[in-house]
Amino acid sequence: MLDSTDLEAFCEHTLDEVYRYALRLTGGHAAQTADLTQETYAALLRHLEAHPDDPVGLPWLITCCRHRHLDSMRRRRRRERNQIRGWQPDTLQPESRDHGVIEALGRLRADERLVLVLRHVDGFGVGEIAEIIGKSVAATDSMLRRSRKRLRSQLALDEEGAQP
Repeated sequence: MLDSTDLEAFCEHTLDEVYRYALRLTGGHAAQTADLTQETYAALLRHLEAHPDDPVGLPWLITCCRHRHLDSMRRRRRRERNQIRGWQPDTLQPESRDHGVIEALGRLRADERLVLVLRHVDGFGVGEIAEIIGKSVAATDSMLRRSRKRLRSQLALDEEGAQP
């Protein structure tokens, strides 16, 4: 386990190498490089807090940096796909949203709502969602099916209540 002095020395010792690697990944974009480097070290702190006895070194940081960069690229591609489809979350007006769906989602459990939003709004695949929520792919797939079923049930109840 690294104490604060060891951690500071480790960060100082590895910072230049991680920054140079991030610089290559971002094609020399200074702001993206700084963000990526910061995200990498933030992930290191979270990892050490959760797993204090895990060994970490420069290879761990480089791998983490690469994963952060790939995640960033996926988010950027997802935003671009949404723009191509004409869907811009920032430009949606509240009156254009289907309030019934939003209300029905609000009545689901938090974990059910999370997997539905990750899949159908953010566009993550089942494997990515499984990694995010820390479950197996099979368990995540089952949770998605159950969540869709519960959402349909909630929507059907709303429709029954709205009809005279």
